Amino acid sequence: MPEGIFQSILTTVSGFLLQHIIFIVLIIVAWFIIYFNKFIDSFVMKHDRIWITWYHAKYRCPKCHKKLKPDDVPPNYYCKKCAQIYAFGDKPVKDWVKNKPFMTKGELLRRSLLLVILLLSVLYLVKTFWPLVADI
Repeated sequence: MPEGIFQSILTTVSGFLLQHIIFIVLIIVAWFIIYFNKFIDSFVMKHDRIWITWYHAKYRCPKCHKKLKPDDVPPNYYCKKCAQIYAFGDKPVKDWVKNKPFMTKGELLRRSLLLVILLLSVLYLVKTFWPLVADI
């Protein structure tokens, strides 16, 4: 009896995954773009010396001495342990904020890719479920 239930669940789940594999791949790619945002930005912004200097700086938290990670825009750094935001950096890094473009190349690339993935996902869902809606 339990083998039959397990087999039925396995068949149902594998059928759903195979039927909607494109949608699942789009969701996974969108998650990677959101999760690895700083890595994508560093890859795209590798020719902007000030941005790279900020991204690869090795500052430590004044309270707990844990390594700070880049946060939002230069010169901000975030401590994961203390949950504090600090501003460190030399003059060009601090002045970058005053001359910051509306959107960096990395942000533009990430947001454009996410919009394309969102559009493809919506089109896929409409194409998949349109026969169900049309029959009603």
